[in-house]
Amino acid sequence: MGTHFKLLIAEDCEELTRDAVSTFEKFGFDCKFIQKDGLAVLESTQKFHPDVVIMDLFMPRLDAIGVMKSFAEDDKSLPLFVVVSNFNSPALEKEVLSAGASYFALKPFDVKNLAERILEMITNIHHIEREKAVPILDKGLGIEFK
Repeated sequence: MGTHFKLLIAEDCEELTRDAVSTFEKFGFDCKFIQKDGLAVLESTQKFHPDVVIMDLFMPRLDAIGVMKSFAEDDKSLPLFVVVSNFNSPALEKEVLSAGASYFALKPFDVKNLAERILEMITNIHHIEREKAVPILDKGLGIEFK
């Protein structure tokens, strides 16, 4: 793949094996592991500027909801947040998505399916951004932007 996306993974190493990293890399992701800690996610996101952050919902010092709420809503460099959990609750899933997550996955998850879903989300975002920048001719009124 020509395009590489930066992927920050905040998980315990035993939870995501080398095979998982290999799968993400086959899909064009440059992977960086950090400890499963909310404040470490904040710090690493500011340093690494990932396109995607995969983090557990429940982490020491700051949970995933706290991490996402720490970012300004109008921040253009905001990564896609994928939150994973082994706790299944529709109310909790709704809260996670409302806080800014692009995707919520239950553990254990299929890494290949998750990588495909993340690429789909990135592709959709880039498509929307291109649409906004493409001028559209409105008959008789001149050129507008979506």
